[in-house]
Amino acid sequence: MAGISVDGRRALLSVTDKTGLTDVAAALRDSGYQLIASGGTARHLREAGIEVDGVEDLTGYPEIFGGRVKTLHPVIHGGILGPRHEDFTETAELGIGPIDMVVVNLYRFEEALAQGADEAESVEKIDIGGPTLLRAAAKNFQRVTVVPDPGRYEEFLAELAQHDGTTSLDFRRRMASLAFRRCEQYNEAIAGWLEGQTGERSGIGLRYGENPHQAAVLRVPGDDISALGLVQHGGKELSYNNIVDLVAALKLVADFEEPCCGVIKHTNPCGFGLGGGKPGLERALECDPLSAFGGVFAFNAEVDEEAAGLLAKRFLEIIVAPSYSEAAAARLAKKKNVRVLSVDLDVFARMTAGKSRAWGSLVLWQDDDTGFPELTDWRVAAGTEP
Repeated sequence: MAGISVDGRRALLSVTDKTGLTDVAAALRDSGYQLIASGGTARHLREAGIEVDGVEDLTGYPEIFGGRVKTLHPVIHGGILGPRHEDFTETAELGIGPIDMVVVNLYRFEEALAQGADEAESVEKIDIGGPTLLRAAAKNFQRVTVVPDPGRYEEFLAELAQHDGTTSLDFRRRMASLAFRRCEQYNEAIAGWLEGQTGERSGIGLRYGENPHQAAVLRVPGDDISALGLVQHGGKELSYNNIVDLVAALKLVADFEEPCCGVIKHTNPCGFGLGGGKPGLERALECDPLSAFGGVFAFNAEVDEEAAGLLAKRFLEIIVAPSYSEAAAARLAKKKNVRVLSVDLDVFARMTAGKSRAWGSLVLWQDDDTGFPELTDWRVAAGTEP
């Protein structure tokens, strides 16, 4: 086992994509880091003339099962997950020293799928140790730097040069976010492949998708809509289209601090009214009462008995609000088919921030459209000035 220094700088490198690796390793070496590398990474660096210790030198344990187990060892993960250097007394007694830098990228599972790999080949491309290293280093971003992508090496090298061989907390936090996101993408690719093998999709099964012939599921943390700040109190199960409209309706009313009501149908706003309870609801209905038929009614303040009485007279799919008065809840409970939900708007906003569209492994994401140009920036394209 290599000598362990509680005070020394150490970096762990374990990569499949070796683009730019020698430059990173040389910069770390020149910054005073002891370099530790797994199998193929160590060979690559030694062939480039860079001295490294193998993972087995540190752990005292060889790679096993053809390289399936290399870095899964307490000496490695204790070094990554341990506290600040000055607090390493306990771990040093166990023969564990701190690891400050973790440069890791994963087996090319997605590439193997794209090339038509069979099941046995695909299984061998499922990385276990790599994601574990990424998650451990990302969790301890207050002390440890994780670099999960060769595309970030240039920025990493600039950080080393600027901060005397270390990195800024902002950089570590951003890289931690990237590491967790990469693990999410990787896991999604693996799960999607396995689901394709079994024909079963994970999540809460819905009756059907946008159309009756389409299968659909709802994926939320813990397979429970309470993770979104939502609780369903009555009515039929939520459908795919219900959920799409529910999100659109809540996004509409959540933008306003003043009490209001919004009506959505097929993701289109049918009405909106400022004011709490019945006045806001009446204003929303006055916009387009015909289109509001069978819509989703969302409120950003408590629904009172008067508003509930007006809602009870209409055909609608969903009512959602932060709370209901006791009398309102009793009134709406009689509408057996209407889905009545309460929402914690703060939780819902956090859990649904941004907007994405996905086609299998292809995902588009953008910020919520909350911008509104100042009136002075507008121009009249044609006709008379308003």
